[in-house]
Amino acid sequence: MKFELVEPSAGSVSTTGPRHPAPADEDSAGQAPPTAPEPDETSVKPVGERMARTVRGVRASLNLLQAHVTEQSTAEAHRSAASAPAAGPGAAFHPHRFTASPKGDGR
Repeated sequence: MKFELVEPSAGSVSTTGPRHPAPADEDSAGQAPPTAPEPDETSVKPVGERMARTVRGVRASLNLLQAHVTEQSTAEAHRSAASAPAAGPGAAFHPHRFTASPKGDGR
């Protein structure tokens, strides 16, 4: 993309002064305009440092949540295993029943 500097023509822009004067120190009501608050500790730190701290906090929260869910899941598995009847002598797990058959087997 190419930009060219265009000089304004003599009749198109008034050269007598700025269109919008700069704001004065006081507004029409006689009050000073609001100033920016004093910088606190969080606004002084670099953004990357604040972001890293936030990410570490989120990861810690997620790790705690994961540990809690794992504990609940394990407890539920123990409860269901204790309440389930014992398997009979013929009830054995046969992994070949759950594997994919080779192509062209015709099943």
